[in-house]
Amino acid sequence: MTHTPRFFLPMLIFFVVAFLAAQSDELTAYKNISTITDQHQRIEALQAFVAHYPSGTMLARAYSDLFRLNTDAGNEEGALKYGKLYIETYPEQSRMNVYNSVAYTLAEKKLGLKTAAVYAQKAVDLARNASPRSLKMILDTQAFVLYNLGDADSALVLERQAYEGNEDDPNYPYFLSMYEEATGHRMDALKHAASAVLYGDAGNALIKFNEWLPKEAPAPADQKALKTKIVNEIVDTFLKNEPDEPAIQSDAAAFMAKMDVDLPKAETMASGALIAAKDGTPVNQMMKLKTNLAMIEMALGESDKALNVLQTMKELASPYDGDYWYTLGKVYEHMHQTDNALNSYVQGLVAYEFPNVMSAANNLLTKESMDQSVLTDRITRAKDALMNFEPGKNSEKNVTGRTVLTELFTGAECNPCIAADRAFDDLAEYYTRKDLIILEYHLHIPGPDPMTNPDTYARYVYYGGNFGTPTVFFNGGDKLVGGGSVYVVPNRFMVYKHIITKHEQQAPAVAITGTAGLNGNNVISVVLDLKPVTPKTSKNLSLHVALAEKTIAYTGANGINPHRFVVRHLVNGAEGAAIQLDKKDIPYSATIDLTEVQKGIKEYLDDPTKDKSWRAGSFGGWKARPDTIDPGNLAVVAWVQDNATKEILQSYYIDVAKDMSAQ
Repeated sequence: MTHTPRFFLPMLIFFVVAFLAAQSDELTAYKNISTITDQHQRIEALQAFVAHYPSGTMLARAYSDLFRLNTDAGNEEGALKYGKLYIETYPEQSRMNVYNSVAYTLAEKKLGLKTAAVYAQKAVDLARNASPRSLKMILDTQAFVLYNLGDADSALVLERQAYEGNEDDPNYPYFLSMYEEATGHRMDALKHAASAVLYGDAGNALIKFNEWLPKEAPAPADQKALKTKIVNEIVDTFLKNEPDEPAIQSDAAAFMAKMDVDLPKAETMASGALIAAKDGTPVNQMMKLKTNLAMIEMALGESDKALNVLQTMKELASPYDGDYWYTLGKVYEHMHQTDNALNSYVQGLVAYEFPNVMSAANNLLTKESMDQSVLTDRITRAKDALMNFEPGKNSEKNVTGRTVLTELFTGAECNPCIAADRAFDDLAEYYTRKDLIILEYHLHIPGPDPMTNPDTYARYVYYGGNFGTPTVFFNGGDKLVGGGSVYVVPNRFMVYKHIITKHEQQAPAVAITGTAGLNGNNVISVVLDLKPVTPKTSKNLSLHVALAEKTIAYTGANGINPHRFVVRHLVNGAEGAAIQLDKKDIPYSATIDLTEVQKGIKEYLDDPTKDKSWRAGSFGGWKARPDTIDPGNLAVVAWVQDNATKEILQSYYIDVAKDMSAQ
């Protein structure tokens, strides 16, 4: 890896300051700085950036980056300085999540632990007073801080509270096991570490289980018996409620393989689960079913079988699919394909340092007498490739005429939404609006988002609510949850494209055409014509019409700016207007008074706590208020949907013209 000499930094900073002074666009300046890969250079450039834009829209993101870069460098003074500045960009009553995030990061790096404890307590106080639903997550952070300060007893008390209701989130049983072991509750620690393995821990829990087991049962035979007993008890409990569900069977089998208990039985369970998977099984679930089976085949020494299973999903494997990349790397190692093995491990390390993947990569380097720099260099190059992902333009002809509608539920404070939001930006450039329509519904998840409105929340409830961000619905059917960092953007793009292609192949049941124009009274006239292609007798069909702003400039904690195709208003609410598709021609017209829509947004943002969409505790004001709608930046989207099944039969996109004569 090449580093710029330190003596060059003054010249670099001079260049950066001059460059910033010449920028008329703060966002462009920030994006250019984000391409700097050298840690020290980027810190210096960001310091120049915040000095040049002391009140800019990207200030919070820049302070967040400076905080993260200083913690990564182990610079406690810098971490505390920029962590404090990052927190202070938020109103006092809106700091719960940022207090929590900074406290956890400091504890993770073991920097400024006394300050981390203060921030964690402030986050707890805000959660107790205003956001009880977030309290367990924040207690988990406070426990982690206290543990790192040497107070394992207090950490255990707090983590037991956090664990209740979060038993199937691997982080909670894992940290609970750590505090139990530290306070002398080893059997409980073993059981909870094993549970964390079952629910998808990144590798730490299994390492700790294997470390603690000999302490509890020194004799090898006793170790095997105890491990088998713990695994069987956990599997029996896990299978109790849904013993025939393929995903449950497969996860139980993979757990048995990771724990090295009864591999033949695990193979039977995993292969049976894959066979039982239905057509239309979501991509992420199919990925897991195949990875689980391949993991077991690899453990049984069946490398060829494992490779065949894994290769069918390689294009769709996320950097966060640690089990996939670990298993693929191990398979290649068994086949003596060192380069392929190392590259597989690299793909499992670009977004998150999975302990089992890192251990496997380092062991391979040692076995092959390779220097650590080989791995570091490959990870750097892999990250650069992911950062510079360019999807190009779609060249495949749409033969069915189906326009796919994708609905992204997101939040400006949601860090995992980065990958989803940016992937959809790429999709918007890759496809035309005749092939793909994108709508973004903003929510107060995990924190306040001023692009949220009652209609976006109503659409969230329409799909059942009770899901996080980012979540995407494709034509009302395929639901995909999850995002990640910037390194996951190419994967999200490929997965979304895979699902979109499937939907494009289904002919539409209705044809939609129409116009939308803005008159001098600030009113949009929408005129649509629906022609049934395939008559539908369902009594649950509705026509939905959304008003979307094509771009909105706003920067939340995740740094995304601008936001695209943001829903500002649903003409007939989340349920739409009831229609029957048994006629030859169905005319529809509606008007959208922009003055009234904008008035409603302003009133909502004045005090969002009055609306049921609010979930962020006390209201402390906004960093910025994107409450003015740009009349020259609007689109109308119409679609026909079965409100019972949620299936979308066809959708249609219209750029709003300044007047009807322009259509």
